[in-house]
Amino acid sequence: MKKTIFLSVLGILLFASNSFAGNTLLVQAAAGGWYASTSGETGYKSSSDISLDDNLGYDETTALEGRIKAYLPVFPNIYIMGAAVNMDEKGDQAGFNFGGSTFNDPFSSELNINQYDMALFWEVPFLSLATFGNLRVEGGLNMRMIDTDMEIKDSVKKVSKDTQTWVPMLYGAGAISIFGGLSVEAEARVSSYDNQQWFSGIARIKQDIAHIMFISGGYRYDDIDMDTDGLRLDTEIKGPFLEFGVFL
Repeated sequence: MKKTIFLSVLGILLFASNSFAGNTLLVQAAAGGWYASTSGETGYKSSSDISLDDNLGYDETTALEGRIKAYLPVFPNIYIMGAAVNMDEKGDQAGFNFGGSTFNDPFSSELNINQYDMALFWEVPFLSLATFGNLRVEGGLNMRMIDTDMEIKDSVKKVSKDTQTWVPMLYGAGAISIFGGLSVEAEARVSSYDNQQWFSGIARIKQDIAHIMFISGGYRYDDIDMDTDGLRLDTEIKGPFLEFGVFL
């Protein structure tokens, strides 16, 4: 269900990007897959934490990701991004407490972490012009919504928790054009307050094909340490991704 919602939102964003196209200097839209590995801990209404990899058996999964970036002729520019990570496993190390219930073998669990970002950003003035379009540096403010859905069940009981967390973040990015439409890009989003921390770092290599479409690949690293409505999540999500995109 979560993946269906994510795909629907991504489709709407891609369709809506056409409304930007007539008024922008550059609009790019991309979608792809992220081969993400997960480690860390979680907990809900208990004094101890549960290991995502040791107790729940989470490892690698293929996640969906998509983004739309619009450089507008009037400030600010807009960057919309989404990533949906789903983990669903049968565990073999029970005896832990989650939501006030103790689970025993055999048990299964599911964790969905959907992250949606919208950044308003500005480029460093005249830098691109001074470098003949070969260097861009930009920064701004990002708002992230993290939709987290956790469920654990065994043969007699089931506990689930769904939370939505809104996180204001700082956004920064840079891009260097090399040759023949090949470029290297890096971006980061970061926030820390009330003993909670969020960080996302992305590095990608992008090949422009006749300025009509592009293919890019890279590595994404997310570090999430938060506590919302009693659901604690301290996890790293990281791995390579591949995406295909178009210029609109």
